[in-house]
Amino acid sequence: MTASACGSDEPSTVPFARLEPGALDSLFAAERREWLSKLGWDLTEVNRLVSAAIRARIVRGTAVVVDGQPVGFAFFSNEPDRCLIGDFYVHPHHRNACVNGALAEGVIAQVRRSRPRVRIESQALCLDTRGVAEVFLARGFARHERSYMTAPAVARAGSRPVDASVRSWRPADRHTVTEVILSSYKGTIDGAINCQYRTRDGCADLVEALTETEWCGQFLPDVTRVAVERASGRGVGVAIATRVSPTTVHIGQISVHPRGQGRGIGAALVRGVLEASEAEGAER
Repeated sequence: MTASACGSDEPSTVPFARLEPGALDSLFAAERREWLSKLGWDLTEVNRLVSAAIRARIVRGTAVVVDGQPVGFAFFSNEPDRCLIGDFYVHPHHRNACVNGALAEGVIAQVRRSRPRVRIESQALCLDTRGVAEVFLARGFARHERSYMTAPAVARAGSRPVDASVRSWRPADRHTVTEVILSSYKGTIDGAINCQYRTRDGCADLVEALTETEWCGQFLPDVTRVAVERASGRGVGVAIATRVSPTTVHIGQISVHPRGQGRGIGAALVRGVLEASEAEGAER
């Protein structure tokens, strides 16, 4: 990025290790406000965990600085077979192609310095992709867009699959759900985006993250729905639900086994979550 392209306040990037303790606190507060307003998602617990990990030098990342002040950040975690960029945020007052792009360049450069030959992924929800997509694409990344969809938490009428039943989560479902997720993503774009979907252990870790941690909200076993074949008793689908704010339920994972696809099971799972969410007092 050049000064002429960026204007008078050219951004620079610094690793988290060079920041003063608490330097990102105001950005975390801005991110919490924006996510709650736009997405209905309360990031308080996630921000607390990330802030503590940064102070303990457990999480690495990059801040973008304008006029001496951090105005955005991105952090990443190193895993055995990949590096995962977990968040990418720029304050709305400074958000533009130049600042966004500088942050993207900075975090990619830092990742490649730390692990030059590892696979890099990100499923981060980026609120403004101007300048970001161009930087990643220019460095050989592939881009797959996703839509963030919302609906009122009210029960919906619809036909029920005749050969499967839909019920709430049981602790014994964990192994079956892992197999459903693994089978459903074989040969799909999602498997290309997230290598976690390609292995049984990776899918098991995903289920554990959704049901045992706060990263995607508080797990709701009574709202989560599992589809089971009537004849065989085998699980063929799952929609894992979490609470991300007092009024919002999030479907963190929905999968239907290939043998169950095209039979209305996915629609029944979504309707089941909507119905249970309404009963829980959620608005969307």
